[in-house]
Amino acid sequence: MITKEMVKNSMEAKWRKDQIKMHGVIALFIFIFIFFGVMVSVMEHGDFLIALEVFGIVVLIYAALFGVFVLYYAYKFFCLFKDLEQYEVYEVFLDKPSTSYLYRGAIYYTVSFETMKGEKITQDTKPFWSSGIFASFQLEDYNGKKIKIAYNANTETMITLGL
Repeated sequence: MITKEMVKNSMEAKWRKDQIKMHGVIALFIFIFIFFGVMVSVMEHGDFLIALEVFGIVVLIYAALFGVFVLYYAYKFFCLFKDLEQYEVYEVFLDKPSTSYLYRGAIYYTVSFETMKGEKITQDTKPFWSSGIFASFQLEDYNGKKIKIAYNANTETMITLGL
């Protein structure tokens, strides 16, 4: 069984929080860009009400497009804390890396372990690792190392806890 504190300090929770922050910052920059574009338009044309209406429409469209990403990662973060009593902790080796196609340049690992019931499980981690300067987890620090994971056999979900 794992605790909320273990999940809060896990690699997966940190990665999810980083994803929320990254998408939030991108959304904020785009919002500021739209805002200044509308303000320049107001200064050039002088019609504040039309500019405000256009700004409102653009922000609604923008929020629908980009807000979905922030909400998705927030939802996935909070899902980490569901059914904690059903998770069992295992140690796995990070020795089978693969490059993620969705998260360009990031590395995920395929890990195998045997459950307490004797069932052989093979699953992929999330693509946490990279050699980039903005990476939360450096590939060199984890490659070939043993880490802890939590696995829920009922939902077949895995949480990467860390070293």
